[in-house]
Amino acid sequence: MTIRSRNKITFFFTILAFVVFLIELFLVLYAVFFKKITFPKVSVTNKSENFLFSYKPIVVTAAILLQSFYSFFVSLCIFKTFHKTQATEIIFFLIFLLAMLCDSIRILIPVFYISQTYSNFLMTVGNVSLFARILSPLSFFGIALLCRDDYRQDLEKNCLIIIVVSLFFSSFIPLNTSVISENFAISYGYIKIVRTYAVIINTLASLTIISHSVKQEFNALMPVGFCITTIGYGIVYTAGSIAFLSAGFLLLCVGTYLYLEQLHRHYLWTD
Repeated sequence: MTIRSRNKITFFFTILAFVVFLIELFLVLYAVFFKKITFPKVSVTNKSENFLFSYKPIVVTAAILLQSFYSFFVSLCIFKTFHKTQATEIIFFLIFLLAMLCDSIRILIPVFYISQTYSNFLMTVGNVSLFARILSPLSFFGIALLCRDDYRQDLEKNCLIIIVVSLFFSSFIPLNTSVISENFAISYGYIKIVRTYAVIINTLASLTIISHSVKQEFNALMPVGFCITTIGYGIVYTAGSIAFLSAGFLLLCVGTYLYLEQLHRHYLWTD
């Protein structure tokens, strides 16, 4: 993939993410202003009564909005910073941002109050969210492994493979639309397997980045930033309290900055 093609993809994705964020923000503000927002009934495991640590549905709503805003803002930064840099990792990072953007579809559940009855619309929301849940670890795996010299010639094919694999499994895994999680995600089958898969892939990707960094004598801040990003994403995805959302989003932003800044600096020296 040429730099010009990648820049076009980044530009169009930035526009898409911006439009999605604006639509979601408008829907939430409209629903709140006209008192039409209705949070789904969930089984809350967080029993804390502390204001900062107690579960609040509005915090989950804010977390979802921050995901779409993060996707837009980071893609904009990538477009401005990497427009002359041949960094193949950026393509897989854009896939991660796509997963974040797709996962923000959970915002439609409280806005349209679609959690009470079975519908094709609710199934679609669940499938898209599950697709994002499977895709994000694979994007980290792509950054860690599929950006090496041996795989760069097959970049487009590898990107397509991880997207198709995510689509296949998100369509194959059954949904339980009668159960809504605390983070407004529709429950699905094999949930423990999917969670274990996400933890294992993220861990292996982080270890691979660290190992590769040590062998190539990269700046240590790059793997640190990558690891912090994966942790921050996991916290933001499950955050239901002010404390966890603040910590998760801070880690996500700091990790993203460290990783992308060091990645850009690395390619400036190698290009």
